[in-house]
Amino acid sequence: MIFVTTKSTSTPDGAAKLVAQVTTLVDSYMIWLGSVEISQDSDQAAIQGGRLCTDWACAMTGNTKMGTVGTSLSRGSGSSDVALAMSQRIAKRIGQAVFLSVDVSPEHLLAAEKWIISCLKDSDSA
Repeated sequence: MIFVTTKSTSTPDGAAKLVAQVTTLVDSYMIWLGSVEISQDSDQAAIQGGRLCTDWACAMTGNTKMGTVGTSLSRGSGSSDVALAMSQRIAKRIGQAVFLSVDVSPEHLLAAEKWIISCLKDSDSA
């Protein structure tokens, strides 16, 4: 079955809100992860106003020789490979394939990654 959930939390510095839309697929996740101003009223409005696929990547764990592999699916002009590196770390931590689109301000990337891993582990144990 496919499930779609929306989650949000404020950043540790309280300057922004992290919002994630997680689509749980069979043995994989498709995630949009974004940061918005703390004044944003609705998580759905944040998702609709987010930039999907500006920085988008896929990663999955392989056998022990290969480790975690990934590829960029889309990068906007001037964007870096933030989604590629983050998707590889997330896939390694949770042991499932990850399709990840990142629209997070640079100062909140570490907090966003820790938060989404925590959310995914919580949903796996539920």
